[in-house]
Amino acid sequence: MKIHNLLLMSVFSTVFMANAEQVADDKKPHSIKMKCHVELMGGGESIHYTFIKRSQLSQIKTLVAGREIPVFNSRKNKAIYKVNECLPMDKKFKNKRANMIAERLAQ
Repeated sequence: MKIHNLLLMSVFSTVFMANAEQVADDKKPHSIKMKCHVELMGGGESIHYTFIKRSQLSQIKTLVAGREIPVFNSRKNKAIYKVNECLPMDKKFKNKRANMIAERLAQ
């Protein structure tokens, strides 16, 4: 009888924990604000800020490449040539120069 009760409690706790994880996943935002260290057509570097869906995180570099973005001290937009690194807003870049640019463009 004790084994039966233990087995029953084990099944209920497993179901409860799986349901709790599902509820936690549902509360996460569907999009994340990201920052990307990019190289621009014609030269130059910048930080591009964007919102992206969680389902597209693995494709972020290809989604950002080719976009035209406004550039500081220029009237024309420039296209993104290469995406070096993309991170959530609260993380720091590996590249020191990228962190300096991000601080200068602080949002």
